Amino acid sequence: MQASLNGIRSPEMSLIVNFMLEYVEPWCAACHYLSTWLPRFHLYADAIVAKGSRIRAGNDCRVVGFTDATLIPTCRPHGNCNHQHKIHDFTQFDGNHRLHGHKFLGLSYPDGLIAMYGPYGGTRHDGAMFLAARIVVTLMHFRATNLGWWAIFGDSAFPFGPHCFRMTQQPHTHDERGFNRLWATIRIANEWCFNHVQQFFGSIHLSHTLQMFKRNTGGRVQASVLFWNLLACWNGSETAVYFAISTPDLSFILDRDVGVLPDNVEEA
Repeated sequence: MQASLNGIRSPEMSLIVNFMLEYVEPWCAACHYLSTWLPRFHLYADAIVAKGSRIRAGNDCRVVGFTDATLIPTCRPHGNCNHQHKIHDFTQFDGNHRLHGHKFLGLSYPDGLIAMYGPYGGTRHDGAMFLAARIVVTLMHFRATNLGWWAIFGDSAFPFGPHCFRMTQQPHTHDERGFNRLWATIRIANEWCFNHVQQFFGSIHLSHTLQMFKRNTGGRVQASVLFWNLLACWNGSETAVYFAISTPDLSFILDRDVGVLPDNVEEA
C-alpha cells in the first residue's frame, strides 16, 4: 500500500486505515439487521427447500440461513502490548482451540453473503453469542407482525426452538442419522463463507499482528466481511452457484445506510 500511494509513511498509513474502519462502520452495522435481508428471505427459503430441506412447522416455518461461530486468534492480552492489564488472559482464552482471541458469530445465507456478530470474548459459548445477538428476538418480531415465520439452522451447540433448528445430538435412529447427513450437505455452505473471507483477507489470521490495544482487531474483521459481501455481489459466489440463486446488486448493501464522517474530521 505504501508503494501504491507514493511512499506514504507508516504512521500516516495507519491513520488512513483507522479512518476507513470508522467510515465503513454504518454499512457493517447494516449487515447485522435482519430487516436488511428480509426482502430476500423467500428466495433463501426456496433455495434451501430445493436442496432437500423438509423443516416446516404447520407449513409455515422455513429455514433461511445458517449460523456458526469462529475464533480469530490474537496476541495474548497480558503481553507487552497490554501494559495497563485492562483485559485478563482468561476472558479471551478459548479452551477448545487453546488460543487467545475474539469469537464471532457468523450468519450466512444461500447467496454467500454473511453477517458477522461480535467480537465476543474467547470464553463465550456459541449458544450464548446467538442469544446475545438477539436473532431469535428479531425473528419472533417478524412472526408477530406477519412478516413470515423464519428460522436459522446451526450445529448441536445452538439452542433448539421454533426459530432455531440444529443437528441431532447423538443420533440413534435411522431417521436421525439421515437428518444429520442431509443437513451436513446443506449447511456446508456456511463453512465456505468463512473460508472465503479468510482466503481474501488473510491478514485477519496473523495473530502476531492483531494486538487488542494497538489495533481495532474487531473492526478489521467486520470490514473484511463487508468487503467480501461487496465482492460477492459484484462477482457472485460459490455458495450462490451451489444453491442456484443469484447475488443481489451492490446497492442492496450500500443503499442501506449512509456513511458519515467522524466528528473530528472535516470533509474537504
